[in-house]
Amino acid sequence: MMHTYHRTALFSVLALSVIANAAAHAHRHSPPPVEPPAPNPSTDDDIHWGLRTFIALISAGLACALSMSAGVGGGGILVPIFNVILGLSIKGSTGLSQAVIASSGIGVALFNLANPHPFFPHKPLVDFNLVLVLTPALLLGISFGVLANAVSPPWLITVAISIVLTYMAQRMLRLAIRMRNKERECEALEALRWSAEEAENGSDCALDSGGAPLARAISSLGQGARPKLPWTQIAQLVALWIVFAALDLGKSRHGRCTVPYAGLYLVQVAVALTATLYFVKRAVQTAAAAAEYLGGEEGTDAVPSIATPLLSSPEQQQQQRREEGAEDRGNATSPSSSLSKLTLTSSAGIAVGAGALAGLIGMGGGFLLNPLLLEIGIQAQVAAATSSLMVLFSSSSAAIAFAFDGRLDLPLAAVFGSVCCIFGFLGVTTLSKVVKKRGASAVVFLLAGVMTLGIVATLSFGGRRVWHEIAVVGKLPGFQPFCTHHHDSFGLVEIPW
Repeated sequence: MMHTYHRTALFSVLALSVIANAAAHAHRHSPPPVEPPAPNPSTDDDIHWGLRTFIALISAGLACALSMSAGVGGGGILVPIFNVILGLSIKGSTGLSQAVIASSGIGVALFNLANPHPFFPHKPLVDFNLVLVLTPALLLGISFGVLANAVSPPWLITVAISIVLTYMAQRMLRLAIRMRNKERECEALEALRWSAEEAENGSDCALDSGGAPLARAISSLGQGARPKLPWTQIAQLVALWIVFAALDLGKSRHGRCTVPYAGLYLVQVAVALTATLYFVKRAVQTAAAAAEYLGGEEGTDAVPSIATPLLSSPEQQQQQRREEGAEDRGNATSPSSSLSKLTLTSSAGIAVGAGALAGLIGMGGGFLLNPLLLEIGIQAQVAAATSSLMVLFSSSSAAIAFAFDGRLDLPLAAVFGSVCCIFGFLGVTTLSKVVKKRGASAVVFLLAGVMTLGIVATLSFGGRRVWHEIAVVGKLPGFQPFCTHHHDSFGLVEIPW
């Protein structure tokens, strides 16, 4: 498990290195400032809203339904759809993808808030403690990625998308195979008609190892008391998002090589670091108080992750212990169900890399966040719900940054976002029937297949576009000037077939 965790960390670090080198290269080789090109004129009425748009709209809706049920944002499918079917440039596709992911995540977030935690019915399915620890770093990474997207050439973004899609499809395929084997094992055990006690003690078939966990959680909706929402934590999360949005608005009003822009960027970094350290420290202190109450060793920095909330007050944890009985105390203090201070801090570092890569290629970051949460021991349904909420905040922050920079087609974003919001919620609720009939692996197999098609389409059509640019310009396009407030054209790219 840990070697996969290390690979994920290395993947994020390499992504940050590539983005940093790209920005440095663009800054060193920036030509004198030039006037930004005019946006592509009036294509909305006669092309954007035709048959291609309708096909892209339905395809994007289905992609959101599949992706949200699996706990990922869906950018790996949406970007090829917008680039290939709708005909947007690769940069226009990344901005629109972020807006659509944010919109579709709203319905899923409402669904998750209405669902209880699998271990604590009085708490929501989303682990707001982990959300508070990881979101500041994720939003900071998104800011880096959006900036890198502005200066990177389209061919580099196309290559990055293809690499990430290949990684995601391979991981999804392996996960689907493991899930299929697990489902067959469970079917065999059920056929043996084990007693309820033997099935509970001798089989772990009820433990979902991943894939379509939100759709699997449908069965618990409406059962038992409605979970109590942590409004204080929600308010802190919303306030953090507003601060980042305000700083993005301020940066959009200044050139990139100006003192105000640099100052606002430094403020963003300071806010992210301060918030992350504060929530990690608060988590450790709360865990120490809980461990002392439960009879653990004083001064421990273990942070319960599955059985005990990270940032709830000691009084809340004491009340929770009284309600749930002494039999759960062993789970709360066992090493296998705790997160250390080092794990939380390193996870926040990985979140920065995930956000940077997501902002660069137009994804929400769930393709790295969901596996990360699973690797550190978070239950599958909780990991998917928590990842989906973080994707909502990260993609909405990225969409706002794209909009402030003038690199988001707002009419398209409104239409596609509204449709995908409905599709995302319906997908989560209706896919439960597929899960019950075919098994969760069927959804993951389908998702992996769609991602594979996205790889082929992105490489084929992206390569054709690059060839067309070389034929017109005479060379491979380079990095955009860093010090020019460049507004990318999100119009259609006409290519001779």
